[in-house]
Amino acid sequence: MSRARRVRVAVVGGGFTGQLVAEALRARRAIVRVGDRDPALGDVVVDLRDTAELRRFVRGADVLVGCAGPFVHTTAALVSAAVTAGAAYVDISGEGPSLAALYGQAMHTASPVVAGMGFEFAVGDLLAEQALAEAGSGATAVAVNYQLSRFWPSAGSMRSAAILLDAGGAGLLTRDSMGSLAMAWPSGELATIPRRHPGVSVRTTMVFDAAALTVPVAIAVRAARPVVSAVLRRVPLLAGPVPAFRRQVGFRIRATALGRWEGAAEATGDDPYALTAAIAATTAVCSGDLPPKVLTPCEAAHALGRDHEPRSWGAAA
Repeated sequence: MSRARRVRVAVVGGGFTGQLVAEALRARRAIVRVGDRDPALGDVVVDLRDTAELRRFVRGADVLVGCAGPFVHTTAALVSAAVTAGAAYVDISGEGPSLAALYGQAMHTASPVVAGMGFEFAVGDLLAEQALAEAGSGATAVAVNYQLSRFWPSAGSMRSAAILLDAGGAGLLTRDSMGSLAMAWPSGELATIPRRHPGVSVRTTMVFDAAALTVPVAIAVRAARPVVSAVLRRVPLLAGPVPAFRRQVGFRIRATALGRWEGAAEATGDDPYALTAAIAATTAVCSGDLPPKVLTPCEAAHALGRDHEPRSWGAAA
């Protein structure tokens, strides 16, 4: 697409993170319209169950940005609508099952398709690739650990968490690459790293504040999974932390790899929601520079000359 004109972006999903993404897109001079099945959340009413309605909404856009989850239920329809319209596709999914479904298939497309362009898991995917490069030839394993402090999830994050709980891959107590107690968390790196490095084993874990909180969270998740999942699915979509709370949320993402040597890479920062919006918006407005194929977050970032640092995506350092 020509850089002489403003990029036209169709955002599907006007919930908490979708609104942040739309704001970040407008800050980058994109022409944005937001579609949601709730008229209070979008400029246009769009029901993803209505294929014709979704395709009409996307028609004329350069890029479709998917912010409507749970993505295990929406990715197929969103990607199909984008590809049919000749638009690039970007989404903010952090759901392992939906990402595995997308990256596990051989898809031929005339448009760029890249999923998972958010805090989780684009940053982890980039760090894992860096750690593997440092480990040298013959790398056999990589581990990615997400550590969050003072985290308050949005409604969309809670609903995605419910999907992971239902899939049965979240909540098991384990240890991260540093030997600390952590909770197993099926993040997207489980799908993308084997795509780029067949035969490399991948572990992804999550720590909330410290073991003092991670352990009871993991126990509660495993003991009452159906109840927790049902509660998470009923949170109002606009619910999310206010800016003052978001800025207090800290994160640390560390990837370690084993090969000829031990490789490691780490990123720290705050406000993961603002970072997600910056990553998704930057990818969308620069999608004309991406090749027309399915790309992992790491592949898309490298094609755009970006890295894991927030400033690389126009986010606050």
